[in-house]
Amino acid sequence: RLCPRRRRQHAVAPHPVLGPPKSGSTFVSAMIAQVLKLRRSSITLNSAMPYAHALFGGATNEQAIDESALLTNCLTPSGFIAHHHMICSPLMANQLKMYNIAPVLASRNIFDSLVSYDEHFQKVIPRSSENVMLRHGLPSDYLQRDFDDRIAVLIDLKLSWYLKYYLSWLTCEREGYVTPLWINYEDDILAPKEFLAGRLRTFFGLPEEYVTTFAAALSEEGDEILNVNQGGSGRGAAISGKNRETILDFFARYRSEADFSFILK
Repeated sequence: RLCPRRRRQHAVAPHPVLGPPKSGSTFVSAMIAQVLKLRRSSITLNSAMPYAHALFGGATNEQAIDESALLTNCLTPSGFIAHHHMICSPLMANQLKMYNIAPVLASRNIFDSLVSYDEHFQKVIPRSSENVMLRHGLPSDYLQRDFDDRIAVLIDLKLSWYLKYYLSWLTCEREGYVTPLWINYEDDILAPKEFLAGRLRTFFGLPEEYVTTFAAALSEEGDEILNVNQGGSGRGAAISGKNRETILDFFARYRSEADFSFILK
């Protein structure tokens, strides 16, 4: 194994936490890192600090792992965890298999995700007004538009990426390329903490007492620096009319490829 399990008690192999923006993936990855005392790192670009890869352009690499970054992280004695927004490909799946890495995949109701995305940009854009790249392609008057128009902009810019994320991972899983742990925001993160804690404990192959440890960490409040917005579900009901129809019609085109009901309910 090129990225072997660490020779310490209850060690786990490195795992990336991957998910679309506003799916709870940041919170989950930070919580796992805290409990297992893992270094938070990047596998898309070598960088000295967590999330520094985004500042250097590594966040735009959404399909391939940087093997030099992966090898560097595999040499970290304490282990590591990586958090990225990435779609899957046969190349990426083979890289994960070669290095003995099974991904944790986040998912969330698509309507709630888009509302949370809008909330995120309302916070971020004023703080980054001098850096046009941090607007992620949004029009300069985004904050002056009404809610329905802002959601329409996000649909145009982001909906195809959400589709690629879910369809790519579901397809690669169906074909046997990857064996991920799927975590759903509504069914896992918002459920009683012991439920997700138990799933993580089993996935990582840890002793039973880690259920209590994970559950305690899941109960902690998120830090604003981690871009954790208001939690909960159901806010996506505010997306109505033409915008809701557009989203449903978009995913309906691909219903013969995958079942997307878990993010549309």
